[in-house]
Formats: sequence, C-alpha cells, structure tokens
Amino acid sequence: EEAGALAETLKVFKQRHVNLTHIESRPSKVHVGCYEFMVEFAQDSDPDTLESIIRMFRRRAESAGLQAPRVQDFNSQIKQNKESVPWFPMKISDIDQFANRVLSYGAELDADHPGFTDPIYRARRKHFADIAANFRHGDKIPRVSTHRKRSAHGGPFTVRSG
Repeated sequence: EEAGALAETLKVFKQRHVNLTHIESRPSKVHVGCYEFMVEFAQDSDPDTLESIIRMFRRRAESAGLQAPRVQDFNSQIKQNKESVPWFPMKISDIDQFANRVLSYGAELDADHPGFTDPIYRARRKHFADIAANFRHGDKIPRVSTHRKRSAHGGPFTVRSG
C-alpha cells in the first residue's frame, strides 16, 4: 500500500464514530508491499456499524484482486467474548477479588483426613482460613502464634519400632 494507508484506514473508523482501544500495523507476510492492520474496538461499539466496516474492507480487498481475505473478524473466528475469555489478575490487588472463592475450596476436611476428628486441629485450621479470607493487598501481615498445645505428629503418623 501507499504511504498514509494507516491514516486512511483509521479515518473510516472516525467517520463512523467507532472508538478503537488498540491498533497494530505490520508489513504483510502474505502480500508483499501491503500492510496488515489489527484493531480492537471499544466494548460499546455498535455491532451493525462494525459489520458494515468489515464488509466495506472486504469489498476493497476483493476489488484489489487479492486472493486471501485481508479483513478478518478475529473474534468471530475464535469465538471469544467477555463471557468465554477467563478473567486474569493484572495487578496484585486484583487477587483480592477472587481469593475467597479459591480459599473456600479447601475450607472443609474430608472424612478420611487425619485431622477430621481433631477439634484443636480443626479450630487452628479455621483460624488460618479466616486470616487468609480477610486479608487484603496492602494489609499488614498478621502474626500467628506457633506454640503447640498438642503435637501434630502423633496419631496415625506415629512410627512404631518393632
């Protein structure tokens, strides 16, 4: 393409009042002398307007005699949207949003767990779980007493010499 191809491409979005959140351009690996543009739209973009822009660019590609489609709707090809793409924390404080869901999976002991019938062990475990569930990024890390009222290495873990 000629100089200014990116500016001309972006003008189409501006004329139709479509906000872009990300833009990339690179020389095409398929068509020598051409460029590929990748754009991401604002979530509130009108789907009908976006479809008309995509159709317009496809017609331009066909009229230029290009064999491969130059305009691809990335989201429709991989079927990704806000509901299908898992959320991932981007900063440490984001972990506060889901920590309790993760911690809740280990809240209860299975009946075959060695500490299942030990009320002291269960109370201690609940104490640690409560600390973890209420901790937020930026909080002072709480001090925990480590004295032992009863050895954790008795019961089923005792090795008998014989």
